[in-house]
Amino acid sequence: MSVAAQRQFVAPADTVRPGRQVEKPATPVAAADTVWRLGVAAAVLAAIYLRAPSILNHPRFWAEEGSLFFREAYGSSFWESIFFVPQNTAGYFLLCANLPIAIAAHLLPLKFAPAVTTYFSLLIQLMPFAVILWGKSLVWESKLQKTLACAALLLAATASGEAWLNSINAQVYCGIISLVLLGEDLRDASNKKLILYGLIQAFCALSGVYSTFLFFAFVLKAYGAPIRGNLIQALVSLIFALVQAGVFLTLHFSQHISHKKFSAEFPWAEVIPNAFYFHFALPIVGHEYAGKVASLVGFSPSQVHSLPTSEQRVVIFLCAFTMLLVLGLILLLKKTPLRPALLVGFLTATLLTTVSSVGATPGGRYAVFPGAYMLLLLLAEEPKHLKRILTYCFFGVVTFSLWQGARSFYHLQNYWDCHSVCPVWEDELAKWESDHSYLPQVWPIHANKPEVKWLIRLEKSN
Repeated sequence: MSVAAQRQFVAPADTVRPGRQVEKPATPVAAADTVWRLGVAAAVLAAIYLRAPSILNHPRFWAEEGSLFFREAYGSSFWESIFFVPQNTAGYFLLCANLPIAIAAHLLPLKFAPAVTTYFSLLIQLMPFAVILWGKSLVWESKLQKTLACAALLLAATASGEAWLNSINAQVYCGIISLVLLGEDLRDASNKKLILYGLIQAFCALSGVYSTFLFFAFVLKAYGAPIRGNLIQALVSLIFALVQAGVFLTLHFSQHISHKKFSAEFPWAEVIPNAFYFHFALPIVGHEYAGKVASLVGFSPSQVHSLPTSEQRVVIFLCAFTMLLVLGLILLLKKTPLRPALLVGFLTATLLTTVSSVGATPGGRYAVFPGAYMLLLLLAEEPKHLKRILTYCFFGVVTFSLWQGARSFYHLQNYWDCHSVCPVWEDELAKWESDHSYLPQVWPIHANKPEVKWLIRLEKSN
C-alpha cells in the first residue's frame, strides 16, 4: 500500500469526533497552578480556624440563631422551618439560616445542632474563596490579584465577630459570593457551570438582602455584554429580588417590621457620612485611623445630626465627593465593561445597607459586605498594567489596608472566642434533658451587659 493510501486510514492525532473535547495533558504550568490554588485555600482554612478555634472545636448557637430560629424550628415541622420568616425584625427570607437549622432540628440529634449551623456557615464563608481561586474572573484575573483578594476577605478591618461562623449572619458572606459571581467571565462557561452558578446565586438571593442589593449591578453587566450567562444572572437576580421585596412589603403592610427600621425619627443626615466612615475609610485605613480621617472631613461617626444644618450639608458633600472621586479613579483604571456595574453595585450596597441598619449606623455585621467590596475594588487592576507611580500607590494602599486588618484580626475578642466564659452547648443540653423547664443559654455573653442572656425554649408544638 502506498504512503498516500495509508494516510487515508490514519486519523490525525488531534482529530476528535464532534461533541467530544480533547483532554489536554497536564503541564508543569497547570500543576503549579493547582499547587498554588491548594496552597492559598489551605492558608485560608487555617486562618479561619486560628481566628477562633473554639468555635469549630465546640460549635455554638449565636444569639437569635438559637433563641429565635432554632426555637421556632424545634417547635414546628421541617417545611415550616424552611419557610420561616421572623416577624418584627428586618423583614426578609433567610434561607442560609432556615436550611441548616431545619436539618439540625428535625434530622439529627440535638447534641449536633450547633455543629450543623456552624459548619454550614463555614461552607458559605469558604465559597467566595473557591470562586476567586478556581473561577475565571473579569476583575481579579492574575495570581497576585486572586491571592490579594483572598487576603482582603480574610483581613478586612470590617470583619465582625458577630457575623463569624453563624447562620443568621452568613447572609453577609452570601453577598460576597454574589459579588465574586458578578465578576465572573461567563463567555465560555459550560452549561454545568451556568447551572451551578445560577443555583448558588439563587440560594444567596434567598438568604437575606445583601445579594439583592446587587440587582442593578447584574442588570448593568447583562446590558453591557448581553450574553447568555450574564442574562441568566440578571434574570435570577430579578426574580429573587422580587421575592424578597414581596416578603418585606407583606410584613410592612401587616405592621410586622421592627420599629427600629425606617421610623419617623430616622437620622437621614447620618447616611452618607456613616457610609463614608464604616464602608470607605474603615476598610482602607483600619480602626486606628478611620476616626482621624472622619475628623479631617469634620465629623464623628453617628454625630452628624448634632451639627448645625449648614455644617451637616458641608460634611455630607465632602464625604460623597471623596468617595465618588476615589471610586472613579479606581474604576477608570480598570478597562472592563464591568466598570459601571462595579460602581453602581458598591454605591447601592453601601447606601442600602446604611439605610437598613439600626439608626443608620452600619458598623459591626453591617460593615462586613461593603467593607470587603471596597477592598476588592482596590484590587480591580493588575499592578503591572499601571504606570510606575500608580503601582507604588497601589501597593502602598493595599499593603497598609491589609496590615491594619491583620492588626485587628482578633478585634473584639469576646465575639471571636468567648469559650472560657460562654455556655457550652453539651452542658446546657444536659441540664435541659434533666429538667425540661430549663432554658439552655447560648452565645454571646457581653462583658458590659452580663444581665443580657440569650435563651432557648425547647418545646414541641402539639
